[in-house]
Amino acid sequence: MRSPSFALLMSSVLLLAPAASAEEWGEFTREELFATHFEEAPEASAVVLLDHRTVRIDEKFRLKLSHHRRTKIFGEAGTARAEVRIPYGDGEEIKDFRAHTVVPPDRQVKVEGKHVRDEKSGEGMVRIFTFPDVRPGVILEYSYELRSKRIDVLDPWFFENEDFTRQSRLDLQLPPGLSHRAFFGWSAEAPPKPITRGINDPKKPERKLIQTTWSMEDLPAYRAEPLTPNAADHRLTLYVQLQRYESTYEDFEIERSWAELGRLVAANWESAGNKTEEAKAWAGASVDGVRDPEGKARALYQRVRDGIRTEAPANVSVESVLPLGEVIRAEAGTPLAKNLILAQLLGAYGIEASVVLVATRDHGTFQPNWRTASQLNHAIVRVQLGTESVFLDASVSSCPFGVLPPNSMVAKGVALGQAGGEIVAVESRPVESARGVITSAELDGSGDLVVQSTWTVSGYPAFQARAEIVRDGALAHAERLIRARFPDATVESVGLSGESDEEGPLEVETTFRVAGYATKKGFDLACGAPFVFAGADNPLGTEERVVPVTFDYPWRSEETLTLRLPKGLYVPKPPAESGTRTREVSFSVRYDAKGSTLEGKRRFRIKEQVVEDSSVGQLQDLYGQLALADRAQFTVKRQPMRSSSPSSTH
Repeated sequence: MRSPSFALLMSSVLLLAPAASAEEWGEFTREELFATHFEEAPEASAVVLLDHRTVRIDEKFRLKLSHHRRTKIFGEAGTARAEVRIPYGDGEEIKDFRAHTVVPPDRQVKVEGKHVRDEKSGEGMVRIFTFPDVRPGVILEYSYELRSKRIDVLDPWFFENEDFTRQSRLDLQLPPGLSHRAFFGWSAEAPPKPITRGINDPKKPERKLIQTTWSMEDLPAYRAEPLTPNAADHRLTLYVQLQRYESTYEDFEIERSWAELGRLVAANWESAGNKTEEAKAWAGASVDGVRDPEGKARALYQRVRDGIRTEAPANVSVESVLPLGEVIRAEAGTPLAKNLILAQLLGAYGIEASVVLVATRDHGTFQPNWRTASQLNHAIVRVQLGTESVFLDASVSSCPFGVLPPNSMVAKGVALGQAGGEIVAVESRPVESARGVITSAELDGSGDLVVQSTWTVSGYPAFQARAEIVRDGALAHAERLIRARFPDATVESVGLSGESDEEGPLEVETTFRVAGYATKKGFDLACGAPFVFAGADNPLGTEERVVPVTFDYPWRSEETLTLRLPKGLYVPKPPAESGTRTREVSFSVRYDAKGSTLEGKRRFRIKEQVVEDSSVGQLQDLYGQLALADRAQFTVKRQPMRSSSPSSTH
């Protein structure tokens, strides 16, 4: 990254282009106007020249947020930046909006009313506008001011963009006496240090402000990485929380506690109603004769999980609640509605329960120091059974009692109680996840393969398989897994065992054929070992990666293979053995050739759910070795003909 001093030097050395409306927008350098690429990002189809936000609190303690962005378009793919979306919430308004396309050397095409529209989006609004005359070589520039009476929640600032960014900057302008807390989420390197100085209010020069600036330059394009539940978690993000104002004449709190935020969320849900009696009438038969608290909790959980169809994704906004009476009668509702009904039922039968707000893993990591409930998108239920807190999510059909689905397995959440919200640790009951496979295959002289494979899965693989089998059927489930390895396979039979025991192992027994599996090479055949659950690709690729890897859950897999060859064929040299381990992941592949039989064993294990960025390179190497092992080929040869001994003459 370039230093600020380098940027200042270049801006003073390069000739400026006055034709680009300097009075209204500021100058462009000739490089920005006429360059066909930038050395820092030679392949980029678009580069953000400037991304600048200013957050100012005015004399009436209202938010004035201004945003100014310039983007240079280099290639056809970059023209997709022509459409821009600016979200804003209820009670907020966009003022002083302006945008134009700069066509070098000196033409500007303004964004007019016909290019702009405002639409409803979720709980708020979004302004959508399209730049005119967009093609490689132009610069897209826009700015606006967002005004709001709410200052307790400030949107985070993302320094990185989907394109290479030359400069990203946030200015925080506050009156003296207004305190704040600023912190970064995950960062691959040291985040920028703040620079603070006194300034005059740009709108009222007689008013003094304290400005804090965070600025970075030459930021690579932000991109999603595989094996990352939410890529935005690893985007350099600055959170700012205003806290308290103190002066000679007045003082007041701005930052809300989680207790207060919890009470506000619960109040928003009151429109759903307390339907305890109606829920008891609907679910009461499920607990008849059940005396112990866990047995009752288990029965009620299963009744809500299976008796109410889940509709829509996770969402805890007031619109997603729905009147609970309607949900019970229709036996269909949102995840939030289902878990609210479950909490009410548990309480009605004397079991202590509370709703817990969480941010699912695909939504983003919960930031307790950023005081807004909007970062929490899902609700689960905490049940107190003796000294154990058991967490439940009735919205996912595949999960047994006490086991959270992977997307809800997060570190912390906000439990709602009579006192409001309280941050709590979230834990799922331990689950041993495994897959054991026994594969018996026969290869005929023409290269066709007939396979019998039985796999037994437990823990999360079993929960997920059962849900898929219920949804799509056993044949579709088996075909998806088998054809991931053998795209041309014909599945002839599928048998199940243990499908009705939701907490036990599930066994899937299959028979399938693969025509032309082995390739003929003269009198010989060439093929790879037909492990059903081998993979040929490295999921992490080979490009340098700076963000951690997060697996769904720890688990292990072992597949035993027996490959029988026709009489007269043998494997002179089996594939080489392979294996390696890191602290988090390990694998091994072993073979043994015995006459017309090849035996193999493939093991893979994920011991730790998270692989930190410092160890990702080792994991990439491991996956690379595993991919080579899974692609390894061997030759099947014919036994040499034995020559008969000449007869002796006496």
